Amino acid sequence: MKIQFLDGTALAHLRKVLTCVSNKHDKRHQKEVCSLFTKDTNAELLAYLKDVGIEEPLRDSRFDCTAISLDPNTVGLNEVGNVKSVRDALANISPAIASNEKFWAGLCIGSAWNYVRDRWHLKTDHKGADVLSHYMFGFGARRSLTRNALSRLWWIGQLTINPDCPEDPYKATKFVLEDTDYVVALLERNTSDNPHIVYEIIDGVLAARSEGYHVERSAIRELAKYVNIVGGVDILDLMPEGAIRDKVLGRARKICKKK
Repeated sequence: MKIQFLDGTALAHLRKVLTCVSNKHDKRHQKEVCSLFTKDTNAELLAYLKDVGIEEPLRDSRFDCTAISLDPNTVGLNEVGNVKSVRDALANISPAIASNEKFWAGLCIGSAWNYVRDRWHLKTDHKGADVLSHYMFGFGARRSLTRNALSRLWWIGQLTINPDCPEDPYKATKFVLEDTDYVVALLERNTSDNPHIVYEIIDGVLAARSEGYHVERSAIRELAKYVNIVGGVDILDLMPEGAIRDKVLGRARKICKKK
């Protein structure tokens, strides 16, 4: 099937409605539009967009895609199956396309409608900011990629799946999925531009764990900041293989306690 993207005018209109609450009319209108995202299908939302003059809210792209099988009931580590599904179905798209809001908004409002609604509990919690961040982009460019309901799965896979680790290419993926805070700490920084840097950071953390160190949320944030500091002195991309891992392991030994 052809992947559909959200028309730019439709995106601009929804973004305005979901963020503009300057008066009672705007608040009431926003609440009405947000309620459309709780429905069993996207039919009422598409009808609304057509009523405001957008004849074709969802448009066919030139990209083909197999059906994406997603489980809305999986969270944390169990989400690795959803990461695999999105990566397999969208294996041929480029990082540039995978950074495009209209692309992900089209998938979320289109074929993944029920998954997004149920995974993020939008039937009960559907404020404008929640709808915007899960169906579209609600934050800055980098942060939104790991917050949108589908782009987060693609980018977690892009930055953590290691094909050079045949015994378990999803080792780093599973680690990141343990805690949403790990996604923020490791994948929303400048260092995440290079997957190899991400692999080595996580390898260092896992090595520390294997030595019996208790590496938890605050330590992960501290280690991510430490790698940023190292990057201010050395060019991380040019460091020899294993060097970042060793630095992370060494730092973890200093700041973490053994169990």
